[in-house]
Amino acid sequence: MNTFCRSLAALAALAIATTALTPSQGADLAIRERQADGITILDLKGKLTGEGATALRQAVLRLLGKGQTKIVLNFKNVGDFDRDAAFGELIAVHKAVRAKEGQLKFCEFSTSLKEELAIDKLLLVFDVFDNENEALETFQP
Repeated sequence: MNTFCRSLAALAALAIATTALTPSQGADLAIRERQADGITILDLKGKLTGEGATALRQAVLRLLGKGQTKIVLNFKNVGDFDRDAAFGELIAVHKAVRAKEGQLKFCEFSTSLKEELAIDKLLLVFDVFDNENEALETFQP
């Protein structure tokens, strides 16, 4: 019994250590947060797929929970994307920000991502800008 308990405890400790090493952003997407004149900018780097798309939604929800409702998502360094996962999460993020009466801007989409968004008519729904400065200039006080 003692050996079993020690083995179980060691296994639990290993599981906790492994969880602590897993990046919270998602294995395929790094998210860096910065501020500019009261606006939160999330710089995205990597792939917007599965875990990464979910991590993006969680990051935005965390910001909203802290009362940060002016947000720019910068896609400059986003490569691959999973159309279904990415678009579903982008729509969810957009709805969450609007529900908090916030403002959400997107910038620096790749040509392929922009084309996919156009097909689904999401460019008509989202505030999309070619660069970050353009996005920042459009925020209402």
